[in-house]
Amino acid sequence: IGLLITDLRMRPSNGLELIRQVRESTRAALPIIIMSGDAEAPDVIDAMHLSVVDFLLKPIDSVKLAKLVKRELGMAS
Repeated sequence: IGLLITDLRMRPSNGLELIRQVRESTRAALPIIIMSGDAEAPDVIDAMHLSVVDFLLKPIDSVKLAKLVKRELGMAS
C-alpha cells in the first residue's frame, strides 16, 4: 500500500481514529489524504497534527485529488 485515502466520518470508527492507528503501526510514514463533507476546524487541526498530506472538502475536486495521488505515488509529471 502506497497511499491511504479515507473519509472523516465512518462507522463504527472514524477517519481520525484510523489515521491514529496507522501512525502507531509499522506503516506510520504512510501518506494519508482525508476528506469530509462536514469538517469542523478541530477535525482539520487534529488531522494536520497526524501529518496527513491534505484535507479535502467535499465535493472533491477530482483534478486536485488526481494530482495529489500522482505526487504521493511518485508519478507526477
